[in-house]
Amino acid sequence: MLGFVGYRLFRALSLPSPAVLGSIIFLGFLRVLDFPLPEFPSFFFPFIQIVLGLFIGAKITREALREIKSIY
Repeated sequence: MLGFVGYRLFRALSLPSPAVLGSIIFLGFLRVLDFPLPEFPSFFFPFIQIVLGLFIGAKITREALREIKSIY
């Protein structure tokens, strides 16, 4: 829920990747201010890593690899 605020702020300012960067920066800002945020259960992190791995892996295509090679 709190990450949604960062998303909306980044989207309103037309900053890149509002769903990811807005949430990370806003929640990081709250952590710096010692705002009490709920702790996640320990089983949650491996689950999120699996979901992110599936999501990122599904986005890799031959064209994406060619673009990465062109950077170097």
